[in-house]
Amino acid sequence: MTDSVSTPVRTDLPVRKTYLVGSRPDVRVPMREVSLTNGAKVVLYDTSGPYTDPDHVVDVRRGLPALRARWIAERGDTAEYEGRPVRPEDDGRRSADPLRGQGPFRRAGRAGPPAGR
Repeated sequence: MTDSVSTPVRTDLPVRKTYLVGSRPDVRVPMREVSLTNGAKVVLYDTSGPYTDPDHVVDVRRGLPALRARWIAERGDTAEYEGRPVRPEDDGRRSADPLRGQGPFRRAGRAGPPAGR
């Protein structure tokens, strides 16, 4: 098994990933420059994340880089805390509680066709 998992980025499309730099060089806004058939170019906000950046090495085990961590810490308006332990339901799994799902919001299955048919 390899340490990184990546999907090739298509290079045959008339688009190029770029970044706008604002007041600080470590916080960049992802953009996509699209070449139109008439030769003009249009720049769009890119919501695809780092996975479409050919320079980004994808490692799903490490997660996304904390790009804004230093900027947020330097603002001085946040505090770190240890948090709580991870629980199975955080990942969509059932909890160890045997009564879970027995309350008023328990999802019930359909026994037959919808009413009125």
